[in-house]
This record gives sequence, C-alpha cells and structure tokens, in this order.
Amino acid sequence: MRDYCRHEATTRMAYGRMTWVVRVIGNWRMRSELKRLQSLSDYQLRDIGLSQADLVFLFTRPLTADWVWELERHKFLRNEKN
Repeated sequence: MRDYCRHEATTRMAYGRMTWVVRVIGNWRMRSELKRLQSLSDYQLRDIGLSQADLVFLFTRPLTADWVWELERHKFLRNEKN
C-alpha cells in the first residue's frame, strides 16, 4: 500500500491540471522506445524484466494511461494466474 501511495503522489498530480498532457507526451515518447524494444530477442527482454506479451499489452493502452502502473498491474495479474 505504501508503494502505491508513493507512486500516486509522484505521478498523478505532479503537474496540476497539466498532468494528463505531460503523461500523453511521455507515453508518446515511450511508444517509440517500445518499438525499439520489439526488435530485441526474448532473452534480452527477459534480462530487463519484460516479455513480448508486456510490449503488446502496453501498445494496447491509450496514451492517457499511466503505463508504469498498468504494466505492474498486468504483471501482478499474470502472476496471480500462475
């Protein structure tokens, strides 16, 4: 819970009313980085803690979403199933 509160405090209202604009711009930039990550092998992705499924999941998220939180949630739910 403490980690969740810290994450919310640092990302949700960091820029006041402009938070969503900053998030959209950051996610747009991150999407170009994700395209580069798609060219890596599964071994290299696993080394940095990602999988091809994680990349596909992030590409389906809207630009207004908090991708860090979404990815952590996705990994948690995937581990719950296993």
